[in-house]
Amino acid sequence: MRANLALLLLLVAGVAFADQPPIPPQAATIPDLPENAAELKALENGELTLPDAVPAERPLSPMMVEIQGALAEQQRQVAALDARFAETSDETAALAIQREIEQIKQDTELAILAIQARHARAAGDEDLAQRIDAAIAAIQNPPPPPAPAVERPVPADNR
Repeated sequence: MRANLALLLLLVAGVAFADQPPIPPQAATIPDLPENAAELKALENGELTLPDAVPAERPLSPMMVEIQGALAEQQRQVAALDARFAETSDETAALAIQREIEQIKQDTELAILAIQARHARAAGDEDLAQRIDAAIAAIQNPPPPPAPAVERPVPADNR
């Protein structure tokens, strides 16, 4: 189930980048190798020019800005709990802190999925939004585990 959710999260994150233009390649360089001698000579003479350096990073999509905000808030909260955890020697308190961290991480996962669903709806992709909503519902209300198969002993009279 977690693997499916992680895959869905990656797929949805990919959708966020689909509307962005491709990142241009880094500035070209010519290695100083014997087979590149002609190109290096042309570069020195000014007969050959190389592309400029890559411009600054492209801006994030609004969805990714929101997701990064949610992750930053999670990091802030977990860091505060880590500091409390380092100061405690009580095992019960330490376990409670670990559970708080677990809850914060799950809440962040749900918040990120909700952000993605909202942006999918805004982009007109209701099918994707519904799949994300289903993933959220599965996390919040997981189905009960299947009952284990129990082998029955063979009756003494083989019936």
